[in-house]
Amino acid sequence: MKGDTRESVPNVLYRLAYVLGTVVTNWTVEIPEEFGTGYCSGFVFNENIRLLILNYELKEDLVIDNPEVNDSASMLLFKFQNVIPKTATPSTGRETPSVLIATSSINTDVVRVCFG
Repeated sequence: MKGDTRESVPNVLYRLAYVLGTVVTNWTVEIPEEFGTGYCSGFVFNENIRLLILNYELKEDLVIDNPEVNDSASMLLFKFQNVIPKTATPSTGRETPSVLIATSSINTDVVRVCFG
């Protein structure tokens, strides 16, 4: 992996950080307390493979347009939501763990995520 560089972080994380008034650090956006709890991490392995790890609860719904939707029909997205906790502390159990493997042509908003 190239390190935490602009090219190795999915652009949608930069958009999320901007909306939340925070920054991306070590491929991760920590959700500020005023918006909720948790984090969203992402990795760009190459032009065809992306990974999102999402473990968060928001106080209010938030929709962020994903600038990479439909970028490449041959791109695979692996999304893990509420599956890999950052700490050993159990969550409140409100969010159901899910895994999505899809091409970028699917709008991940369909599966209730903060990225469109």
